Amino acid sequence: MSQDSPAANWRKHLRVHPAAELFPRPSEAELKELAEDIRINGQRVPIAVCMSADGKTLAVVDGVSRLDAMALTGLLNIDSDGNLYIGEKTVRFTAVDTDPYEAAISLNIHRRHLTAEDKRDLIAKVLKAKPEASNATVAKQVRADDKTVAKVRRELESRSEIPNVNVRTDTKGRKQPSTKPKKSSKPTSPPKTDPIGSSPVGYSEAPATPVSPESRPRSVSPRDIALDDFSARAMELVRLTRNKSAARFAKTSLSDGDIRQLATFFAALLESKHHQDKSTEVSIEQRKAEHAMLDKGAE
Repeated sequence: MSQDSPAANWRKHLRVHPAAELFPRPSEAELKELAEDIRINGQRVPIAVCMSADGKTLAVVDGVSRLDAMALTGLLNIDSDGNLYIGEKTVRFTAVDTDPYEAAISLNIHRRHLTAEDKRDLIAKVLKAKPEASNATVAKQVRADDKTVAKVRRELESRSEIPNVNVRTDTKGRKQPSTKPKKSSKPTSPPKTDPIGSSPVGYSEAPATPVSPESRPRSVSPRDIALDDFSARAMELVRLTRNKSAARFAKTSLSDGDIRQLATFFAALLESKHHQDKSTEVSIEQRKAEHAMLDKGAE
């Protein structure tokens, strides 16, 4: 086996798929550390490759850093036929039969500690390569939130770095519109004409007969909401405690002070309610007396 000198430029024999460039490259020190691990333990992970777009040559999807590390330290050799070796052993390869981007991300996402900035950069690279992919698809691939993907997409679209795609491919490979269709507005009714021949009157106009104040919708104030909420909670408490002794609830997490506070509050609430009821009764009696006097005056 005739071999060349260390393969400082293995890229002459293997192309690099764009998917392999999604992640940041290691420093030279990190490459040397990786090469030393390969020298001691051998090649534990095969180089992932796929066919190039023209279908004639192989392209590396995952393993660029390992090849660079071995080339940098002299571990990698190439013979005259373009075969790669580590010492006397042939470099192991594995074929990727799925989407190269999905494969590259899947093989690398768990190996690397990505910062938030690295993750956003990865999302941007995927969107630039596959703008037709839905936000959910990209989010699933890069292990991110789809809202983050949507935000990065908007930023790229605003700078015209990616096209605004109206139809995207979801996680199941289906073509879906990028936005939900707007609900069609209800057709406007034709104007209703007056039978006498006066000017048309639209259906949306106020009716001729006045609306009594009692029938008009009443605005709900925060006080009303709080009162309704309190009533619902109190009724639930009544339901829970009906026909049950206090001993059953003796181990409640409420403190003695809280229980006394509630007892004082409900006693005051009862007294206040009785006072309001009496005031209402007085008002009713006063109105009856006033009506009686008016009726007597009318006679």
